[in-house]
Amino acid sequence: GYWWGYGDNRDEMKIFSYTDRPVYRPAQKVHFRQILTKRLPNGDQAPATGTKVAITVSNPKGEEVWKGELTTSEFGTINGSFDLPAETPLGEYSINASVPNVNGSIAASGGNRFRVEEYKRPEFEVTVDAPKQAVRPGETVAAKVNVRYYFGAPVPNAKVKYTVRRSTWWASYRFPQPFSWLYEYWGAGDYDTGRRNIGGEGSGTIVKEGETTTDAQGVAEVAFGTERDTSTRDEWWRRYANPLYTIEIEATDASRRTIEGQGSVRVADQQYFAFLDVKRGFYTSGDRVETELVTRDANDNAVSASGKMVVYKLLPGDKEEKVFEQDIRTDEKGRAFWTWPSDNAGHFRIAYEATDAWGQKVEASQSVWINGPSINSTAIRLQGITIVLDKRNYEEGDTIRALFVADKPDTTVLLTQEAGGDILRRDVFRIEGKSREVVIPVEHQHVPNFALAAAAIRDFEVYSVQAEVFVPPVRQMLNVSVAGDKETYKPGETGRFTIKATDWQGKPARGEFSLALTDASLFYIQKDYAPDMRAFYYGERRAISVNLDSSRSGRPEGRIEDDNKYPDYETHDWQLPDDFGQLNIDPGGWWG
Repeated sequence: GYWWGYGDNRDEMKIFSYTDRPVYRPAQKVHFRQILTKRLPNGDQAPATGTKVAITVSNPKGEEVWKGELTTSEFGTINGSFDLPAETPLGEYSINASVPNVNGSIAASGGNRFRVEEYKRPEFEVTVDAPKQAVRPGETVAAKVNVRYYFGAPVPNAKVKYTVRRSTWWASYRFPQPFSWLYEYWGAGDYDTGRRNIGGEGSGTIVKEGETTTDAQGVAEVAFGTERDTSTRDEWWRRYANPLYTIEIEATDASRRTIEGQGSVRVADQQYFAFLDVKRGFYTSGDRVETELVTRDANDNAVSASGKMVVYKLLPGDKEEKVFEQDIRTDEKGRAFWTWPSDNAGHFRIAYEATDAWGQKVEASQSVWINGPSINSTAIRLQGITIVLDKRNYEEGDTIRALFVADKPDTTVLLTQEAGGDILRRDVFRIEGKSREVVIPVEHQHVPNFALAAAAIRDFEVYSVQAEVFVPPVRQMLNVSVAGDKETYKPGETGRFTIKATDWQGKPARGEFSLALTDASLFYIQKDYAPDMRAFYYGERRAISVNLDSSRSGRPEGRIEDDNKYPDYETHDWQLPDDFGQLNIDPGGWWG
């Protein structure tokens, strides 16, 4: 098996490019910086020092605005600046960096963009707050629109034009964990360089449009009715899909300056949602299984709720048996920590079950394995081999505890560690009984991810399973902080800023830094084009492209064995005279 990701081109050169701000006016100065690195055999990035780089800047028409050649520093960086022409075209510009005379198979070019506009800096911003109380379909929603200057004062008597659109949202919650940015990047991507949302460009069905005015506190209310799903069809997705109302705002102040903003209100049939997080992938009989419970309403507000924690043992044939039950209540922050004293081995489902104040069922569940001697006498629901990791992610230098479970006793397993198209290590071991715990040291070659793949042959069948292991690049990250000498500055004052950098061990790190002080209101006109630097260099997820093949993977021909003995007959080849002639079976032309 495999999943998508990058290959393993160890000669790849990467160029991270950015400018000091995302948008400029004509005739302003643009400061740019490029960071060049080269991938090492172990997957790390090293500065590409002493490298000549050609820089080209092009306008929206494709015309060259500026070009130059620079040489990278000891940190693999180049820095430069240029002045935009006073009559330069408006729109999106590109700045490209390329390394001349490099083999074509090596990535040696990169760049970014910036925008040029005849803009006037926004002086206020618009936000939308959802109601603090959960709203059911069919009820009226009252959302609050806030219009405030960037320095904090309200904008009174602003005209507010609004559009309300209806779409769908799905309940989800991500428990905080180290390197969440990396998993979000791998899952859905976070490279969003879109411009501001223009009214009328949103998605969903328009349910209401109107106008109102902010009060002395810069607040306006937008009220609208929500729709209840009257369908009697029992599709599974109707239990999880919920209405989402997006409110698009255009606010205009006394000077006739218009600023846009938007917010959303989630509506659901149930008062709150529950989410569970079992802290480890497996435990041992006698351990206390630690589980965190979070209860939140549709708009992500904490809800204190009561219910039951129930443990079911999973059995073959999609059956399950209740083995434990206990009351539980989350606190005012919507959280509770619960432990279950496991005294049996097997595969279990931990569930939260409740009925909310609206009379709706609220449920959440997560499975967990319990290892122990009694697992040998337990019927396993899953066929073949199962790999269970004790944690979600590891660091270099950690030790992986992996549990291997077989549905039948005494199974011999081929275990491989795979990354890209390489097999990093192979081992063969035997599962005495139905389970075995294997310890695997985490090395640098495992960063940022690899796979544990297990294969077994039993009863003329091949069983295989694969588990991805995440090893975030902890040692490749710097901790950088910027602190000013004052919390607040007045126009015209001089500020002094201190940059502090430490490595993964907290020790001081030497490096080259750039610092830009930018008006936050410019990001309303254009978001930053540069991606997350961490994800750019170490956010790539290695593809696992090692495939397991066997005679059972294809379609072997049937074979019959016959023990009877038959006499050998003499055979003769055809002997044809040279002038025998030929029979023409294709007289030419097309046959219909």
